[in-house]
Amino acid sequence: LKAFTGRTITNIRVSEPSSRSYTVIKIVPHEKLRRPAHGNDISVVKLDKDIIFNENTKPVKLPYTHAEDPPAGAVLTLPGYGVTSVDGPLAPQMQYVTMKYVSDKECQSLLRAYARSLVIVPAQLCAGGEAGKDGCQGDSGGPLFDSSGVQVGIVSYGFGCGSPNTPGVYTQTSHFLPWIKRNTNF
Repeated sequence: LKAFTGRTITNIRVSEPSSRSYTVIKIVPHEKLRRPAHGNDISVVKLDKDIIFNENTKPVKLPYTHAEDPPAGAVLTLPGYGVTSVDGPLAPQMQYVTMKYVSDKECQSLLRAYARSLVIVPAQLCAGGEAGKDGCQGDSGGPLFDSSGVQVGIVSYGFGCGSPNTPGVYTQTSHFLPWIKRNTNF
């Protein structure tokens, strides 16, 4: 399994000067992960060598503490290479979509049309719900950023892609800060 930094183009045969390739030597999933809908949908990876940072590859900014949910209506950004329509091909280059934060209560109410017993747990947050604005297949595990560039979430799951009134569900990064710290001291 390979991990890449500094890439904006999906096709790895296309050279990008700032791109670097790393071999994933260990994947550490959360010990309480059962199914994404139950929370704890997070893993860390150990690479074969340290990442080389440059103008196109920067360390991620994590929240400082276990933060509250984003404020109502906060604009969040999801970069990714996922498909841009259900069952479509992967995007040929990095795409960005901006979405609004959706409260846990509203999200749970909207998504119960798909799963009656669905519960959004405190370790999750929701975004999107506007037609055409969502993560999709191929974006899973990707970052969700707030307007200051802090990674507030990780793509977890959704129902369809970009359907109106159907927000996506994200792992809330701040909830897992102690776990991340414990599991990145390889």
